[in-house]
Amino acid sequence: MSRPVDRPTDRATGGPADRLAGTQAGRPAVFESAEAVARAFFARWNDGDADGLAVLFAKDADFVNVVGLWWRGRAAIRRAHAYGFRHIFHASRIEITELSVRSLGPGVYMVHTVSTLDGQIAQAVPTNQIDQTGPDGEPAARRVAVMSMLIRRRAAGFEIVSCHVTDRVEGADTYIRTGAGLAPVRYRP
Repeated sequence: MSRPVDRPTDRATGGPADRLAGTQAGRPAVFESAEAVARAFFARWNDGDADGLAVLFAKDADFVNVVGLWWRGRAAIRRAHAYGFRHIFHASRIEITELSVRSLGPGVYMVHTVSTLDGQIAQAVPTNQIDQTGPDGEPAARRVAVMSMLIRRRAAGFEIVSCHVTDRVEGADTYIRTGAGLAPVRYRP
């Protein structure tokens, strides 16, 4: 279910911020809600804007991706996304299908999203038979992911402190390690 996005404001002028304001003069855009900064993550992903995406994060933020890679700090988050946008996700598009915001206390929020990702390009040979995608350069099938963002309000606005994204595997309850790697399994009848 879609909700309107709060528009960021430019700290210097108080007026509307450019969509890429976070990349100009090192000044991040100021967002008026945790939901707005979360939505900005997806908008900047869709723009392939690693710099604009990175400034949404606290300088010492953490990001754990779908395979458990843990990027520590804004610079590492920017580098990882810049690489992905150049080699894997340059034709990708993410759409939010669900979004919830929960206050955890004064100025601290948990945002969960469910989203679809289309247009990922298969770059290399899969690491195992479970993780198959198309041949190099071909679009992979749609992915569905659940993202959790811990967001805090600072004097300068909202920022992402921690982010973790997990792929949703339809029909699976967990994974089991096999000789070929991790395989999704279902325990429920």
